[in-house]
Amino acid sequence: MLPETPANDPLDISVNPVRRRLFAVGQATAFAFLTVVLWFLMIWLLRGQTWVENELVLSVVSLAPAVVVAHTVFVLFNPSVSWNAIGLSCSPRGLVELTAGILGGAAIALSVVGVLWTLGWIVVDQGSAPTVGEQEVIWAPGWLNACMILFLGASSEELLFRGFGLQQLIRATNSWVAIIGTSMIFGLLHASNPGASEVGLVNTALFGCLFGFLLLRSRSLMTPIGVHFGWNFTLVATGVSLSGLRIKLVDVTLTSTGPALWSGGPYGPEASLLTSLTIPVVIGIILCWPPKRNTEPRLWD
Repeated sequence: MLPETPANDPLDISVNPVRRRLFAVGQATAFAFLTVVLWFLMIWLLRGQTWVENELVLSVVSLAPAVVVAHTVFVLFNPSVSWNAIGLSCSPRGLVELTAGILGGAAIALSVVGVLWTLGWIVVDQGSAPTVGEQEVIWAPGWLNACMILFLGASSEELLFRGFGLQQLIRATNSWVAIIGTSMIFGLLHASNPGASEVGLVNTALFGCLFGFLLLRSRSLMTPIGVHFGWNFTLVATGVSLSGLRIKLVDVTLTSTGPALWSGGPYGPEASLLTSLTIPVVIGIILCWPPKRNTEPRLWD
């Protein structure tokens, strides 16, 4: 029979803040490492498959199973962790949070695109594949394929950057350090996108902050997933570039013609100073919301 652990045992995670922080950082690091290894493994396995249309689709369909398997491993081997504790739920309430997020993301995107169009910094272009203006169309899916891949991409990125890893880092440090730190990585990972600029990378990092604080205030991962998808899909549906990627979904497209700092240039509205002004305002509104109390405990609590 094993002896009981003394109440003041310095190795007890529950009573030793330093050990708890080190344990959480270790878990977050292991989660990120496992996800990246699985991601590259899936890319290797799926490359060359006839149903994988291009590099964008390959990246998305490879990341999705990688991040789900990584979460499953850490949920199974952590008795105190569950899918609900991470903030994922397919309950009616979860679906309402997802829908509200989609509508919110679409509203933000339409506001930015609408102002740019009103000011004449983007114009209607009848360009057709394989180019729109001077920009190459990398993918021309149907509406259903676009919805599935964009939703899969938004969900996978949120699980990777706002899921188990971020929530463990919040436990190890605090919400501001963890969210800003991971958001900077989120922004830098878009540096290789076509037309990437300093403003675009900063704005992408700001979006990461928005999604992170939205997770804390809504206490649900469904809401940032919805906002992420709503923003992405609305940009594609209106015909502007999405993080430098030109995805052709409609015949009429919008092309940047104004000053690149304000129109976003080839990177799209995500590289616009208008977005730089809009996202902090949205973050401020989110931070003014009182966090929900009538939910189960979350991993970062």
